[in-house]
Amino acid sequence: MEIKLSTVVKKNNGNNIIMPEIFKNASCAFDNFEIKFEYKYERFIINLNSSVLDDQELRNIFWTFYSYLEIILGYFPEILEASFMDKNQLKNIVEQYKTKECFIRASEQYIQEIDNQTFFNSFKEYRKIYKNANFPVTIFNVSTMKSNLYPEITMVNVLQSLDGLFEVLFKDCRNDIINLKLNRIKDYLNTIDVMNIPASDYEKLKDDMTKVSNLHFIDKLRFYIQYTRFKVFKYEEDLDDNNKYYIDSLLSKLVNTRNKFSHSVTKKDTLNGKESALFMFKIVMLYRMLILKKIGIDTLIDEETFTNNLNKWNEYIYQELEKEEVNS
Repeated sequence: MEIKLSTVVKKNNGNNIIMPEIFKNASCAFDNFEIKFEYKYERFIINLNSSVLDDQELRNIFWTFYSYLEIILGYFPEILEASFMDKNQLKNIVEQYKTKECFIRASEQYIQEIDNQTFFNSFKEYRKIYKNANFPVTIFNVSTMKSNLYPEITMVNVLQSLDGLFEVLFKDCRNDIINLKLNRIKDYLNTIDVMNIPASDYEKLKDDMTKVSNLHFIDKLRFYIQYTRFKVFKYEEDLDDNNKYYIDSLLSKLVNTRNKFSHSVTKKDTLNGKESALFMFKIVMLYRMLILKKIGIDTLIDEETFTNNLNKWNEYIYQELEKEEVNS
């Protein structure tokens, strides 16, 4: 069987976002299928072939690749034609996978080129991730789509997918996080007068010490931030610790937001709609960085492109937050 698809990204704010030629040198024969790429005019053509796999198995490989492509590019390129879909089916799929325009930016494409062997290894690893973490990956995919209108719920969905990702991919890092937690407790003890510590802080500290082997979502988020090679939240880490967006405060807001909606608990210090919409960009970026590192291609990221893009996001996010502060 052969599957052939053409994809392109349609106009965004009047400009065509051209598919970068990332895969121009990558065509691979895997164990029981072959995948080849072709660039023709502005179209990116994907050819999947197998003499062993049936139609459905080959289609499943394509959908895994399509998800992989979103992690690489930051968006789903629109499918223009597909040999295994009729027009009505294709129309429905195109509508379903429409990415929010804010994510369709050339600056989100951090990788310029991938060689044959690196593609082989990374896609093979991604297929394992997709198989074992299908649900959290799908939640992430859906969260970046145009159909998601409510920023708080979208934020919760991505945070949920980050939590689910840990259970599948990072269980072997449990001891690293426990050590991280212990070090935070030790650092805290070194900066306070234990005899004069407020009772509420002491109880929290005691709770952390007695439950140090219990990993909470906030521990996983801290681990993710340290795990990634590119520091998505460096701006927040460098803020004064009294700032409400200092990394510890922001992480608490993220956890409270996720718990408020997903566990139906009353939480006061949560992200509002505007904050959720703004910080969503950085959470999506963090998620992509985690996966790119896990599949072994974060070393291909163009550091200048990433840093410039991150700085622009920081500038935009904090300008908008300041505006809201003035208007409130």
